[in-house]
Amino acid sequence: MGGKPYGIIFVIISKNSRSYGDEYFFTPHIESLVKTKVESGLYRLASEVMREALRLLDGRD
Repeated sequence: MGGKPYGIIFVIISKNSRSYGDEYFFTPHIESLVKTKVESGLYRLASEVMREALRLLDGRD
């Protein structure tokens, strides 16, 4: 993976008094899609878009 990463999201999750973090990198296309959804007013935050996408994926699988 060369070049500049796009759409970095760092997530910290606490479970059983332990915290850990993960980084997720998105393509410019995905970053643009999330930004478009927020700008449309359908979602207030990028995290809401990502949660909805993961819920839909979970339901499909």
